[in-house]
Amino acid sequence: FPSHDTRGESKINDLTYRDKFDYVYQLNKYQAKIKIFEGNKDFEKCEIYIKGPVKLNCEKINIDSYSSGPALFLAALGSDLDVDIINYSKLDFVFENLVEKVVKLGADVKHD
Repeated sequence: FPSHDTRGESKINDLTYRDKFDYVYQLNKYQAKIKIFEGNKDFEKCEIYIKGPVKLNCEKINIDSYSSGPALFLAALGSDLDVDIINYSKLDFVFENLVEKVVKLGADVKHD
């Protein structure tokens, strides 16, 4: 899963949920190149700018919310390291049989 090989720059807008990008701070700890721009009070939007390629350097991630789980799980899949996922149950709750599904796609994932 070569997500860390994505080249160029991307922009994502969220006009509804300003706190939806809270996981960006955790991804940036793993050497992601993501900047957050929050609009002013009159125009409440939040944008993130993602620059690639980047090799994520994470050995342990903590899935602390249901909304951050998918992004952090994809970061773990994109890492060249073995990644220990803490609070995996939050992902399993939202995405039934997630590990089995990504293994079928070729991911190397082990789940206790």
